[in-house]
Amino acid sequence: MRFSLTLLFITIFCSKLWANFAPPVNDELANAINISNTTGFCSEDAAYNNLEATSSSMYNKPMSWMAIGKDVWFKFTATKYDVNISVSGAVNSGSPNTLINPLIALYTFETGSTGISELIGSSSTSSNVTSFYKGALIPGQVYYVRVSATNDATGNFKFCLDNYFPPMQPGQDCGTVSILCSKETFTQLNVTGTGSNRNESAGTCLGTESNSAWYMFKASKAGSFTFVITPTVTTNDIDWIFYDLGINGDCSMVNASNAIRCAAGSGVTCTPSYYKTGLSMTETDLTEASGCPAGQNGFVKYVDLVEGHTYAILIDNFSSGNNGFTLEFGGDAD
Repeated sequence: MRFSLTLLFITIFCSKLWANFAPPVNDELANAINISNTTGFCSEDAAYNNLEATSSSMYNKPMSWMAIGKDVWFKFTATKYDVNISVSGAVNSGSPNTLINPLIALYTFETGSTGISELIGSSSTSSNVTSFYKGALIPGQVYYVRVSATNDATGNFKFCLDNYFPPMQPGQDCGTVSILCSKETFTQLNVTGTGSNRNESAGTCLGTESNSAWYMFKASKAGSFTFVITPTVTTNDIDWIFYDLGINGDCSMVNASNAIRCAAGSGVTCTPSYYKTGLSMTETDLTEASGCPAGQNGFVKYVDLVEGHTYAILIDNFSSGNNGFTLEFGGDAD
């Protein structure tokens, strides 16, 4: 009897000891904790941790991380276009959160595919609170959030997630287009969100918009027309569409059949890489597809403007980060 009681105590002690050293339930992507309330969700302090977590080495290190560290996983189904995610660690000496220098990465995963795909967003860290932003999410798509920390740090943390529609800004849709009155070079300081309709570009080389700005003008003089778009951050991927809307054209004429030029190549990730894009007097192609097809360089053939026709330019920053671009015009048309 004494032996049985001793064995029972040992079993209970070992079970508690094992529980203390067991990895978190969301240690692997397959067991990611689902966040069902995606509107302004915030957990309690110290609700989650990566204590005794293992490194998910079967998936590549995120591009901005020095190492994988002790990572854990969350997931959510997008219902809106933009998401802000934050992980709060040890913000001060009295905080119940203990994680130091949290890291966040975002992914999509398709069953039967080759694995997960990292989505590049913008991230910032201050006082052991890391925030991550990504726009152009697809409603209905499941996204996976990877949380770790630098230097293999482990600890408790608070997890927040807000999936939302970005506020409207002038020029994000054709209906709020900016009118160009001259060929003067200008800089759009930032471009964030897609307005109320991210599918105005449907059927073109662009597909759907990510962070868009619309411009419109009427040709007062026929002739050749060129432009160069230079992102303010040269690692950003700029895409665009040029529409001929005809005599007295307006936004009702925006469709794929009136998209006479289009460029959506992923120049900043191609070899050789490029970041400038536009219309050129020396190119002969009329469109450039997404990705890195051979021979693409970001530029397509110039346009011969017709006097009295209305033209529209949709410029889309595929990259996140609220960055803009400079637009410079050329040619002898006005």
